[in-house]
Amino acid sequence: MTFSRRVFCKNSLFWGLGTSLFGLTSFTSETKISDVERLVLSKKRGQRIVVEGRILDKNLNPCQHLNIEIFHDNSELNPEIFKYYGKLRTNANGKYSFETNIPQKHYENGLQKLARIEFKISDDNNFEYKTKLYLGYGGKAYVDHQHANYQFVVAENILPKTSFDGQFNTVEFDFFLNYST
Repeated sequence: MTFSRRVFCKNSLFWGLGTSLFGLTSFTSETKISDVERLVLSKKRGQRIVVEGRILDKNLNPCQHLNIEIFHDNSELNPEIFKYYGKLRTNANGKYSFETNIPQKHYENGLQKLARIEFKISDDNNFEYKTKLYLGYGGKAYVDHQHANYQFVVAENILPKTSFDGQFNTVEFDFFLNYST
């Protein structure tokens, strides 16, 4: 079977344009989640990570329907532009879950820093909390001292727990916020 050069060029242009458009929009998502739903912000290639957890208030009650924005892999030329961005809400039990590719790069002041996923948690009444989940070699997760200082429970409860099931790294990342529901 042979194809003309025109058909080849047309198909190549369509494939390239379609892939570019898909690439620009495929990592941006906004959804409400339930106990079994998960926001997906990943390419089919590359090592993926699942981050899931719960958000509890100062009385250890679940924080229902809080907004969570997640973003990672920013641009060296413009650090305010991120390749991966998503928005979701906690469910009635304060749970959230998302899947993404393991972050590869983060730039600040032109220098490459430790890869991270950034979180912005907010409600509809001007509450806002920002933090970072750092990812080292193999997707092992860490938090910084600012996150640890903001949490109001003992340290072993606030540290992320990383596991690997052969396909995905999974990070359990809970928040204990000084927040009233």
